[in-house]
Amino acid sequence: MSVIAQTRYPSFSYCTTKNPNTGVVEGWIHFGSASKLIGLSTPLLANPTNNFYYLSFEGISVGGQELTLPKKVFDMGFIIDSGAGLTHLQTDAFVKLIDAVKKQMPDEEVWTRDQFELCYDNPYRVPEIELKFEDMVSFPLHDGNAWVKIPPLYCLAILRTEGVSILGMYQQNGLNVGYDLENKQLRLKYVNSCPEEDDDDDDDDI
Repeated sequence: MSVIAQTRYPSFSYCTTKNPNTGVVEGWIHFGSASKLIGLSTPLLANPTNNFYYLSFEGISVGGQELTLPKKVFDMGFIIDSGAGLTHLQTDAFVKLIDAVKKQMPDEEVWTRDQFELCYDNPYRVPEIELKFEDMVSFPLHDGNAWVKIPPLYCLAILRTEGVSILGMYQQNGLNVGYDLENKQLRLKYVNSCPEEDDDDDDDDI
């Protein structure tokens, strides 16, 4: 059983950021009253068949243009998982996503590398990718969350899956992620540095 289940904390939060000098990922995890519940919120949904934290997924936009996704993508659900390294996107949505990026970068040569299906040698013109969850205007993936450097290329750090879509830890880097289990809310906020014990910030933005 998880620590959260054993201790029955009503909330917890975690945050990871990369030290710009060393490249080492550092972070905090807080439990109970010490939890940092800041930023925009979206409902945490219950699923009777497993213990994952489900989110109400509402879509994807690329460069400000919302994608038309098949109903199957939404029916299969979307979970947030600190144990998954990369985000996995249900294959019907994944195909739409990479097609949309390619259309907005028609003059750039597309490469593949290892498990990554969309890579470029010029990362500076890539369109912004936004995920949309219930009650949240949007969840923009910053370039450092959306793309991974595999010299000499930059690759989209999202993989396809035939199963449930998963928001992985690579896309959560630089975020304070708060789980309000009592009120069944997930809160997300981008931070320059992770909040520590005595920090108090309740801004409702991402």
